[in-house]
Amino acid sequence: MGVWHRKANIVAKQKPRAFGITFADDAITITDKDPMESEVVSENLSISELVYQIVSRSGPVEKAEMTERVAEYRSETADKVRASVATAISRHLKASRIVEIDNKLAIQARLEDEWTI
Repeated sequence: MGVWHRKANIVAKQKPRAFGITFADDAITITDKDPMESEVVSENLSISELVYQIVSRSGPVEKAEMTERVAEYRSETADKVRASVATAISRHLKASRIVEIDNKLAIQARLEDEWTI
């Protein structure tokens, strides 16, 4: 099961969540799952959120690869998402959520602490 925040008026948008639900004769078990590993959530995330999640999880990502990676999550062709991916990258860069160094996209804080280009 996936949950994602689509609209916000007076609160910040919350991050997507995914849950696994197992039914047994005497119990129902709910477990927290990674949203990017859940088809329900990853196919329904906005392109902007997918771009951010891919960069966040994969470390520095070649800018040229991003369209194909987003298209794969969305089960769409790269041509169909190319313009939206470019817009999402531009907006993330402008808001300083991600940085671009040597044609690679990264998250600045993670770049300084964990990743190298």
